[in-house]
Amino acid sequence: MKKENIIKNLEKRGLTVEFRRFGHWDNVPHVGKTAIAQHYCVNGTQGIRTDFKFLDVLLAIVGDWESVGEYLEYKQNL
Repeated sequence: MKKENIIKNLEKRGLTVEFRRFGHWDNVPHVGKTAIAQHYCVNGTQGIRTDFKFLDVLLAIVGDWESVGEYLEYKQNL
């Protein structure tokens, strides 16, 4: 799901979305302390991913993870 749609759905559910700094990047959406982002590095180029499955975003928020990326790494290693 695209970042814009994730934000709309979170706001429909009554959650407050704030835009703050995440690593080196500005204007990254956050709900509480959870950043809706995942850091990546490919061939020496760094970036962030902000498109996720909505369920993964909700589980990261409820689980009070630092970021959705952190939750996804945990989920992958189960």
